[in-house]
Amino acid sequence: RRVDLTIAKAFTLPGHTQLQIRFESFNVFDWRQYNNPNTTVTSPTFGLITSVASTRTGQIGVRLTF
Repeated sequence: RRVDLTIAKAFTLPGHTQLQIRFESFNVFDWRQYNNPNTTVTSPTFGLITSVASTRTGQIGVRLTF
């Protein structure tokens, strides 16, 4: 389970041009995302989950459409 959030604001510019500013946040509530278990039969950690996916991240972007 994971919740992502995007907030965007668009501005109309002259000549049918549009500028959009975006903020995106991934895994907003920072819930753990467990990776797949180890499938190497000869490994001492066979069948165990030994890592989790990346934590909460965010990015800012600008899009110019013309």
